[in-house]
Amino acid sequence: MFSLLTRLRLTRATRAEKEAGIREWLSTHKPTEHFLRDLEREGLLHLLPDSRP
Repeated sequence: MFSLLTRLRLTRATRAEKEAGIREWLSTHKPTEHFLRDLEREGLLHLLPDSRP
């Protein structure tokens, strides 16, 4: 998760900004199983597009 936030230049952003950035990234990228576990651990599964589990 941290490496994505670094690539998106969101390491010091607010939670809302981070969520927006991750949501946008997920709109064009398929998350790995590891990243899905990170999202679940951080309580961010709601950021997945509806078409993904």
